[in-house]
Amino acid sequence: MEELQHSILEKPWVSFCMSTYKRPEFLEKQIDCLLKQIFTSFEIIISDNDPEGSGNIAVAKFNDARIKYQINKENLGMVKSFNASLNRSLGQYIVMITDDDPVYPDMLQTLYDLSVNNPGYGVYQAGCEILCYSPFNAKVMRSKVGLNSCLSNDLSYNEIKKYSAEEFPYVFFQGKLGALMLWSVGIVEREIALKVGGMPDYGTEYFTDHAYIVANASEKGMLYLNRSLGYQAIHGENFGFNQLKNMDKYKDLPESFTNWITNRLKERKDWPVLQQEMHKFVGRSVVEFSLFIKKSLETFKMPSDDFLKAKNYVFNLPYLKKWKFKFLFLSNFPITFNYALQLKQKFFK
Repeated sequence: MEELQHSILEKPWVSFCMSTYKRPEFLEKQIDCLLKQIFTSFEIIISDNDPEGSGNIAVAKFNDARIKYQINKENLGMVKSFNASLNRSLGQYIVMITDDDPVYPDMLQTLYDLSVNNPGYGVYQAGCEILCYSPFNAKVMRSKVGLNSCLSNDLSYNEIKKYSAEEFPYVFFQGKLGALMLWSVGIVEREIALKVGGMPDYGTEYFTDHAYIVANASEKGMLYLNRSLGYQAIHGENFGFNQLKNMDKYKDLPESFTNWITNRLKERKDWPVLQQEMHKFVGRSVVEFSLFIKKSLETFKMPSDDFLKAKNYVFNLPYLKKWKFKFLFLSNFPITFNYALQLKQKFFK
């Protein structure tokens, strides 16, 4: 451990790969958060999508050689900017992290210890929480104001679970690893991240974190710790809240996601079965995402014509047609639906 601590400037154990764009106040807080890590063999690779370099205001406040800041000549978009950070990284492991999702001080130390005691996995991942700052944020996320646990209810608190490359996609698609798996509280072997192409560049940023996690863990498996090591902050300035007018990306989401995953996993012998699980996952996720958009448009009193057209297109895809009823039921009768779901879980567990 001590040897690692002294080799920071030579080759860090972990590279935090980050993208930012015109919000130096978030960037400053995130840098300050990362520098509080107990485990210190890391670097922070920042890709600034603002050609004017507004992020430099935040970076200049820290005198730490582990921070590596680069200004892009043009706005590359979120995906390409993240991958620009990945390409510049030196660490054995990668953490993809936004400029606004804090991780706890023991995050790297915990994951390092897990990797030493349980070698051989391509991904070491922990659970997370979401922090909703306002009643509106909580409403659209179907959560509560404050911290909400996203841990797996299929595992005990602090339980360690090992998944092979073969079984992980099933576990993920079936939702057995909690309500949210946050990539900023997991480390991925750099060679694997590069092999799968980094953050998926399939035309829309939606669900790219899901695709990234599935592809990475399908290489050498995942060790999962059912304990929160960070949280996603839901504050209204998140990417999803700022993209409500871009219905083309919402419309393209299901096919883009499934095609990207298919291209990487279709050679598996169990692909026909796994493909069905993927379609179920996409169905559940698109229903939730569609509800999020609908509630947001209503709250902001924004026009919904484009959304309705895109929604009809999405739910007419062959593997999503049966999910349209669930969306309509949840949208119009949420209390009744939740009650029916509770009954189902009680009597058909």
